[in-house]
Amino acid sequence: MFRIPIKAYLFLSVIIACCIIIISSCDGIKTDEKHDSAETTIDSIGYPLAFISQKISLDSLNAGLYNERAKLYIQRKQINNAFTDVNRALELNQAEAEYYITLSDIYMLMGKMQKSLNSLKKANELSPDEPGPLLKIAEIH
Repeated sequence: MFRIPIKAYLFLSVIIACCIIIISSCDGIKTDEKHDSAETTIDSIGYPLAFISQKISLDSLNAGLYNERAKLYIQRKQINNAFTDVNRALELNQAEAEYYITLSDIYMLMGKMQKSLNSLKKANELSPDEPGPLLKIAEIH
């Protein structure tokens, strides 16, 4: 029968104990990483909104910034703020199809399907080569 020397046995015991400690501490790190990613998700919603708002304060005539902020408001279900911003974007530039698509999304959330369709039709008129408005019209019908 093969006998393991006591020193080897103690050495293996220490190695196994270290492995257990390392593995258990890795589980803690994974939990912390998940927690951090949840905090990042929360911050990632608010941070772009604050960033875009700051950019708007520096360039209040940039219609694209208002439209981007409107999209963030839509994500946060802040429909009134989104509506205000997309209307400001359209005041500044009525020739951008993307703004009408954003307006359509807001109208859909408000349950105003006919206004949503009208906005998509306007977007399609402005950008007939873009499939986005037609696809959304098809989804509504």
